[in-house]
Amino acid sequence: METLHAISNLTSLTQLDMRSLGESRAEGLWPLLAHGRLTKLDLRAASGFFADPDPSRPHDIDVFSRSSKLLDLTTESKTGVLAASICSLLSSTLTRLDLRFDDEVERLTKDQEEALQLLTSLQELEFFWGDKLQRLPAGLHKLINLQKLRICSCSAIQSLPSLPSSLREIKIYRCDSLKSLPNSLPSSLEVLEISWCRAIKSLPKDGLPSSMLKLDVHDRNSEELKRACRKLIGTIPVVIT
Repeated sequence: METLHAISNLTSLTQLDMRSLGESRAEGLWPLLAHGRLTKLDLRAASGFFADPDPSRPHDIDVFSRSSKLLDLTTESKTGVLAASICSLLSSTLTRLDLRFDDEVERLTKDQEEALQLLTSLQELEFFWGDKLQRLPAGLHKLINLQKLRICSCSAIQSLPSLPSSLREIKIYRCDSLKSLPNSLPSSLEVLEISWCRAIKSLPKDGLPSSMLKLDVHDRNSEELKRACRKLIGTIPVVIT
């Protein structure tokens, strides 16, 4: 299909999973997002999907913001979702974003990073399969409502930027090059899970916040990190090493 006009009238859909769409475009999807009941969208392998047409036509930003119900989006960076025009439309409703990368992406562009910051309703954010992704967005701390951050299979990342002060949960899996955590973690943090990250040898220099409820480093991590965490048994309700 070159467009999705065939599904534009399915306004009772609440979940939609679309993969391997090639060069299809988003025209038929906008009516579902703006006036339907779509709350969850999984869109992958659709290069440049959001690039055309201008999503402000025929549904302007005000109408879209009042009507859209999309809460949960799984997609790839190559779909063009990280554009200011798209993120502005999604900013008032989107609470979860699972962002995946192709094999060539080393970092987000300045425009993409700024567009991501427009998603002010985000509560959960996941970076997935960024094998060559060298760093996370520097402005990540500006997502002031973010509560859960997951970083998975981003094997080239060596360090993390400043994190949102609202975070309650951080999960880091299979980030082979990540050598350390930020010196200071959010004071609201309750859960920290690290798995298959053998380059991390220690906990943050400033220690863990007193809000911590669970610390899990049991799966394929360095012995140095595990030893450091064992010292916290009795001070954190759940410590798994």
